[in-house]
Amino acid sequence: MIARILQHRRRDTILILLTLLAISSFAACSQYLDRASTDAVDNAIQNNPKMSDLNKVCSVIPIPSSFRFVSKTDLDDQKTTFSINYYSDANLNEAVGLWREYFRSKGWDEVRSEISATKSVLEYSNSKYRVVLYIGDLGYRINHSIYCESL
Repeated sequence: MIARILQHRRRDTILILLTLLAISSFAACSQYLDRASTDAVDNAIQNNPKMSDLNKVCSVIPIPSSFRFVSKTDLDDQKTTFSINYYSDANLNEAVGLWREYFRSKGWDEVRSEISATKSVLEYSNSKYRVVLYIGDLGYRINHSIYCESL
C-alpha cells in the first residue's frame, strides 16, 4: 500500500516537474524571440534612414512610469513600420490621457478613438507619420503597443 502511494506521488511529482519545465521553456523561448525581434528592428533603425527618422518620432512618445519594455517588432516588409510593445500592471487606460495630451500639443490629428474598459485604440497622424496606440490584452506579456508608420 505504501509503495503504491509513493509510486503515485512520484508520478505526480514528475508530471508537475514536466509542466514547470514546459512553462519555463515557453517563457525562455518567448524572451529569446522578443530579443531577436528587437535586435532586428534596432539594426534596421541604424541602417535605414527612413526607419531612423521614424524612430526619432516614436521613441519620444511619453509612456507612464509603470510601463516595462517587452520588445520591438517590425510588422510590414512593404512599409516603413515598427511597434514598441510594453506591459504594465496599471489601469489599462492610464496612458490615454497622457497620449491624448501629447499628440494634441504636437498638432497631430486624432483619426480614431475607441475607448473601453478592456481594450482601447487611439490613432493619430500628421503629414508624414501615423501612430496607433493599442491598449488591452495584445498577447503574451504585452498590453500596450505603439505602432509607428511612415506615410
